Amino acid sequence: MNSKEGFPSPEEQEGSPEIRKIQELERLLRASEQENLRLKQENLELKQENLEFKQLVPKLQEHNARLEEERSSLEHKALTDPLTGLYNRRYFEESIKKHFDLIAAEEVEKRKETIRHISLAMIDIDRFKSVNDTFGHLAGDEILKTVADIIKDAVRIGDTVSRYGGEEIAVELIGADEKGAKLAGEKICTAVEKRTAEFLQGGKYPGLEKVT
Repeated sequence: MNSKEGFPSPEEQEGSPEIRKIQELERLLRASEQENLRLKQENLELKQENLEFKQLVPKLQEHNARLEEERSSLEHKALTDPLTGLYNRRYFEESIKKHFDLIAAEEVEKRKETIRHISLAMIDIDRFKSVNDTFGHLAGDEILKTVADIIKDAVRIGDTVSRYGGEEIAVELIGADEKGAKLAGEKICTAVEKRTAEFLQGGKYPGLEKVT
């Protein structure tokens, strides 16, 4: 030994296995502390991202709901007559084809009790051109919309009412046989005549007392 009183010198102590182990443990401890700090920072960042995501979810849901509402609105507009609010000719043609295809399909044989018949009523307004010529097209539009509303109220739930063109209105009577279709047609005509007479009371359009 080179130190006094038989003790190792500082240089000898630094190079001893025990000191090297302590130094290595201290290095590992510092590295572990640094890693813990890094992980804590990452955890904080993840929590912040998670919070931002949670705040974003309602906005995304609202955005998706708005898109779905717009899609439904556009689809409705594409299949609806803007004046009367009835389905348009495109919808009518697609609907009638779908029902005829169902009736023709073999699988419908199992459900004959629900789809045994389908009838179609084609309705137009008598002397509608003279209404337009006499009172103007705005009056004609009002009369047509009034008649459309009356027909919608007169049919059953499940029947489809469409504006076929001009003053022509098509009604699909699902499940109605010839007798049922005749009764439905009479009901519609009676309702139109009665309610338009009420609507025209007071001489709104002089000389026009009812619509048939």
